[in-house]
Amino acid sequence: MGLRAFGVGIGWAALVVLTACQNAVPPKVPQPPATPRITLLPDAEGLLVQPSGKRIDFGRAPSGVIPVLDREFGAHDVLPLTHCPADVTARHRWGTLELSFTDERFVGWRQWAELRGAELRGAEVQGQVCPVTSDQTVS
Repeated sequence: MGLRAFGVGIGWAALVVLTACQNAVPPKVPQPPATPRITLLPDAEGLLVQPSGKRIDFGRAPSGVIPVLDREFGAHDVLPLTHCPADVTARHRWGTLELSFTDERFVGWRQWAELRGAELRGAEVQGQVCPVTSDQTVS
């Protein structure tokens, strides 16, 4: 086999690989189940996970909380940090449950009592949370 034939063979192989890459199916983003498999019960230590009885307690790293809740309840809403304590660096909401985080840990929750239209009403809180603002609505 001459060098020219070898070069043509490599050219065809490269073309096949590039074509395969362009036609590759993008990875699927996991969708939450139609009905969540867990229920979260907020309490003085964090969150009780039912039916397993496991816990997501205050102090757990955000990386050990957020992906689990996104998988079970769908993508979270990112909330503004207006008037939050200085060390609260993230607020996320799944439905009527709002969680607060520092860079390293889960520090507080707010469980809204009801959702009326796009407005959240009444809440229980535990741990470090941001004050309620007049624009607390569901987006």
